Amino acid sequence: TINMINHNGLRCPKHIICLRALFAVLIISVAAFIFYMSAQDAATSSKTSGDFIEKIVSALDSTHKTKSYNEKRQIISSLQKFVRKLAHFSIFSLLGVFTASFFSTFKKGFWGKLLFSQLFCSIYAISDEIHQKFVIGRSCEIKDMLIDSAGSFCGIFLVLSIVTLCIKRKEVKKTMRKKVILNQNETLTQKLLEAD
Repeated sequence: TINMINHNGLRCPKHIICLRALFAVLIISVAAFIFYMSAQDAATSSKTSGDFIEKIVSALDSTHKTKSYNEKRQIISSLQKFVRKLAHFSIFSLLGVFTASFFSTFKKGFWGKLLFSQLFCSIYAISDEIHQKFVIGRSCEIKDMLIDSAGSFCGIFLVLSIVTLCIKRKEVKKTMRKKVILNQNETLTQKLLEAD
């Protein structure tokens, strides 16, 4: 609910602190997972993604197990680049979701939250690629930085859009309630005047 995200809707500051702490822990967890995956050398990283592709293909294609070793390797090899880029996009989308959720607990406008969230995620994406440069068989690619930044932007924009819509909906309901109360007061005043 919006009361859990919107700073203005939270009555107790303890709720805000708890939410910030929760989102901070989630951000650190995702960032640590990204760091761990980037610390794997090229052979280990390829095996990890290859095993993942094998499980997905086996689940979707019942004839996959009957294929020869070379056929399996060819299928995995053809999908590996796409899956690795999709993994980059997805994990940074998740980082974007948690980062935007964290910044949504502060009294800033939509664009301020978007800017700070994107800045954090993009800086982490750049540092992640630089980290890979020092890992055996891995490389630092600008394309991956852009994919990571695009993924985080999608996650950030999704969260901030939902939060903004919820805030506007809450404000509309508040306005409607005020109008109803004012109408009731006017009706009551008229009745009292008529009774006099």
